[in-house]
Amino acid sequence: MKQVYLKPRGAGARTELRSDVLFGLIAWAVREVYGRESVERFLAPARRDPPEAPLALTSAFPWVDEPEGRLHYFPRPLSRRAPGASPWMEDRELLAFVAGRELAEGSSCGAPRAPGLAWAGGGARNGRAAGGLFFLAAGPAEHTYLEPALRFLERAGFGGGRSRGLGAYDVELREAEFLRLAQPGELALLLSLYFPTPGERQAIQAAAESGRPVCYALERRRGVVGGRLQRAERPFKRAVAMLREGSILPCAGAPSCGTSPVVGEVEHDGERIAVLQHGFGFLVPVTGVLT
Repeated sequence: MKQVYLKPRGAGARTELRSDVLFGLIAWAVREVYGRESVERFLAPARRDPPEAPLALTSAFPWVDEPEGRLHYFPRPLSRRAPGASPWMEDRELLAFVAGRELAEGSSCGAPRAPGLAWAGGGARNGRAAGGLFFLAAGPAEHTYLEPALRFLERAGFGGGRSRGLGAYDVELREAEFLRLAQPGELALLLSLYFPTPGERQAIQAAAESGRPVCYALERRRGVVGGRLQRAERPFKRAVAMLREGSILPCAGAPSCGTSPVVGEVEHDGERIAVLQHGFGFLVPVTGVLT
């Protein structure tokens, strides 16, 4: 598993990079670096039956460098969000939660001291320490395609507005320092957007009906195909409802959870290409007992 850090080059760096957007950027970067045949090989696991994630990605979350080390922020589990409280928790609080322990009263963190994410309530930037965004990546394409694609995006930008610093990041890759992907049957915390298969939806419903501490929220996702890396027409994608970050769910898929529904079609170089919405979930196990 890789831990990818994005260090903004400008004050106006983009602050929303969800898992589906990140995967789309990486897929187009693979095509730009290696060509059409390689991106088809990259996407092939998503078209298998059952589907498998070429890359399981978290959404991008804030990090900040402190004197005691690098501090990571994660979405607070939906079941642990009080009205008006920060939607974020520090890595130490995450590790306590997935082990079934709660931190002492008053130890919860406040807003991140790094670029916040507009989709999750944002966070203040006070200039006290260097920071940026990070995400985790795991899967068959982790060792072959991930770094070359990210180096391309480092030069080309993560989306539009690079000349204004909106998508300009330096990239740092490390081996993941903590967490692992959940195994089938484990209760898990969702760190990405997730589009379950019909069988996985049934398993989630069955877990909730059996009294397991399932908690989730849905989000409607849509958008425009491609962006500036797409040199063809740009149709709107069909909207899909996805489970969002912070949900507590059973891991019901193997070897990965979720699928990539077809949300549109685009004509490129005389061919009609199906547009997939990355819906593979990045779930980390909750090994302790939740109440």
